[in-house]
Amino acid sequence: MAAIRFPNLVMVIVAMLAANYFILLSGFHTHKVYGELPWYILIPLILATVFIAAGGNLYNDLMDEDIDSVNHKNRSKFRGLFKKDLEIAYLVFSLLGLFFGGLASFLVHKVNMGLIFILCLGLLRFYSNSLKRKMFWGNFVVSVLTALPILLIWVFDFLYLSHNRGDLFVEAGVALSLNFRLIVVYAIFAFLASMLREVVKDMEDIEGDAKCGARTLPIVKGIHFCRIYFVGFWLLLVGWVFLAYELLSSYNLWINIMIFGLGTLLTAAFAIPYIFKADNKKEYHRLSTFLKIFMGIGLLSMLLTPLNGLF
Repeated sequence: MAAIRFPNLVMVIVAMLAANYFILLSGFHTHKVYGELPWYILIPLILATVFIAAGGNLYNDLMDEDIDSVNHKNRSKFRGLFKKDLEIAYLVFSLLGLFFGGLASFLVHKVNMGLIFILCLGLLRFYSNSLKRKMFWGNFVVSVLTALPILLIWVFDFLYLSHNRGDLFVEAGVALSLNFRLIVVYAIFAFLASMLREVVKDMEDIEGDAKCGARTLPIVKGIHFCRIYFVGFWLLLVGWVFLAYELLSSYNLWINIMIFGLGTLLTAAFAIPYIFKADNKKEYHRLSTFLKIFMGIGLLSMLLTPLNGLF
């Protein structure tokens, strides 16, 4: 379970279900149409995402043997005992991910959408082989892939409606616009929150990364620069919250706006002073865990979207 990052996969499943049933469903029902992604497309789409993510986590562990021998000794010892099994599991998960991705693409009559899953698989391999040891771009790729599952829900729903429900497509135009705005708000939140967490993880793993010749941001620019970088991305996140207000306020989505605004400001009040105080692996790990919880709560606020209609 540790190798595939099971809690992360559960979060992906919950986020995708919430995006479909609590954002798309609410948006469509507000305009008296029913155009959310049907279960027979949603399930293969989620399975494709989860299997590719799990495979990527396994491959990353396999490629990290030298770094984890310093940063995560228990994980490295466990992996050494089951390396062949992990290699087989990676292959199986990757093939299953591509199969279900191809199936979901076929069901929306856009087989070429299957290329997205091939691209994600390739990016995860490239990340583990090279990008994660480089400054900025490894974190950027991980953050884009973190945001992508939420966007895929809207994209596949759009394709489903345009081909399978032409009778609803024009009628659902306003709802599709609302849904797109809300999905983008959450996707960019996931991207920015992930960028914050990834730099903290780099700070946590600086010892092993340095011994193995990695060129991550803390190694190249130093810890103080990373603290300023962290504050800069947090300001971007706060700016995005204000922009989200402009995007969503006309739709009366006050609960989502309130959770984003208060959550971001309250979390910043803890995280920004803490990163300037933290100076060892344990403290960076604590901050990384805190940011993971912050991102999870932010994404789970999608579950509250239907409550906006009560006010």
